Amino acid sequence: MVTSNVSDWQDVIDGSIELIELWGQAAELQTRAIKNPTLNTTDFDETFTKVQDIILAFDTDDNGKTTFDSVGIEQAKTHEGYFEYVSGVTSEYFILYNNRRFKIISIENIGELNGIYKVNLVELGSTSKEASKA
Repeated sequence: MVTSNVSDWQDVIDGSIELIELWGQAAELQTRAIKNPTLNTTDFDETFTKVQDIILAFDTDDNGKTTFDSVGIEQAKTHEGYFEYVSGVTSEYFILYNNRRFKIISIENIGELNGIYKVNLVELGSTSKEASKA
């Protein structure tokens, strides 16, 4: 007879959420919109919109490793993080932490139990167009 281990997983998730809240850092989950260039410019503008505040626990042991993103392209990740489940989050989202922006390159709903996300992240550089103002 097969027994479900969902209740065992739920205990692990609850304990992990407590650790994330204890050791995690305040961050902001964001989406991005790309706007057409304004008159007399050639650069598209990015607008980031806050979805909600999260507590993110970073794991930086895997810096420099590569992972496959949602479309099967290999990307180097700079950080790995964990945060409590938020419905609808995909690899098209971003995380703003301490004025640093990270792109989610892959996301795993641990155990498919809607409790904790594990995300592979890449830190983005500045989006300022200062270099093109010369």
